[in-house]
Amino acid sequence: MVSADSENRAGNGSKGNGNGGNGPKGVANGAGASSDGQEAKLPARPKEDPSTELEAHPLKGEHVGRVDFDHVSVVIAQGVSFPTFSDALAVAEPGMLFVDGICKDTTQFVMSGKIAPVGNINHHQGADAKSSTMQFKELIRNERDLRYFMDEDGMLNLTIVINHPDGDTISLAALAEIYKLLDATEVPGPVRKWVDLTDAMDTHSGLYSGVDFGSTTAKMMSYLLNPYMVGRSRPGASDIFNIVTTFQSSTASLVKYLAEGVVPKDLPPVAKKVTNLTDLERYEDLVVPPRLHVITAEEIFTKAALAKRKDDMERFVSVVRERNGEDSEYGAQYVVGKLSPYGAAEMALREQMLNAAEKELGTPIDKSNNWGGNLTVKGSPRKTGSLLNPYQLVAIEGAIAELEAERPGTIGKARLTKFKRDVLPRLLEEFAEK
Repeated sequence: MVSADSENRAGNGSKGNGNGGNGPKGVANGAGASSDGQEAKLPARPKEDPSTELEAHPLKGEHVGRVDFDHVSVVIAQGVSFPTFSDALAVAEPGMLFVDGICKDTTQFVMSGKIAPVGNINHHQGADAKSSTMQFKELIRNERDLRYFMDEDGMLNLTIVINHPDGDTISLAALAEIYKLLDATEVPGPVRKWVDLTDAMDTHSGLYSGVDFGSTTAKMMSYLLNPYMVGRSRPGASDIFNIVTTFQSSTASLVKYLAEGVVPKDLPPVAKKVTNLTDLERYEDLVVPPRLHVITAEEIFTKAALAKRKDDMERFVSVVRERNGEDSEYGAQYVVGKLSPYGAAEMALREQMLNAAEKELGTPIDKSNNWGGNLTVKGSPRKTGSLLNPYQLVAIEGAIAELEAERPGTIGKARLTKFKRDVLPRLLEEFAEK
């Protein structure tokens, strides 16, 4: 998704992976392709709005339009990677930008429901983060590319998904660079909210060096997770973000502090683990900022907590929907994290249960993830035509977890029979009612 003369750094010369539709090399302007190899067409250019306000950039003195952050969603995937972006498909929406910092080195855009490859970026651990963001500069500064993320009113509607925020400072710096570029980019169309994120880059030296996982991470995450906090103090859980599950390492303590309305000045390099934040009553006064979400991929629930998970998630969604409306596109979007790792015997039984569910649902379920949780089905939405929705995933995995908690450490035909005979019919009945 860069211009044809931009050194083939993005769309040209880059192939999609299996979940990206295997788009052909050299797609014109990096626009990506549909699953049948047809080039994706650019949407109509939004009309210029003469009333668009322009404001002098505080540092550059330039008159630029700023991004409306009500329409920018930050999704942070903590822990393990998106293996082939198949997990990302479970949360994919038009206008998503995926950044994977360690495993695949691939940046992808989701346009009109299609995932299009836009090239590789080299920011493995130890790489130069400044040079790795060169591609982002071209993508973001190219107005032709920004049009992919604009809605019918000309508003920028972009979701940034970044992997390994806590374990990979390079990715954290890359996301900061994206924010910086968005903030200084002239965007046609109405701009309702002005946010200056330049100060967030004050910590760039620690981030780029890959050394400081304490105060730098704490400060940077406070900016990234809540752009509204930049340049001013706004304590309180209602001003932070929606918490759907738990984090570990330094991010865990940070989440705990932020949820309590306190941003610590410093965090130790290895922060205290938070092992159980499933009691969502603590967050029922939380007002979810629009399109600002957090997802976790690495799970630290104990097996005892697993059995509670389905009820916790459903209660959380009901609270959010009550506040934001039944059909709210903001509040109902929560993402199921991975379940705690099982031993080989438990994994074998879990796979048999998922096989049974797959057969009854008539929808393939990806059972290859040995971390437990199941976020997606095999193949892209274009090929399968459907994905298990979050409710179904929570229900299925929750039922399996309940059986595990009921008879921990055991395996045999009894639990599999119970799942097929009692649990699965009940789940199918629930799904039919929704």
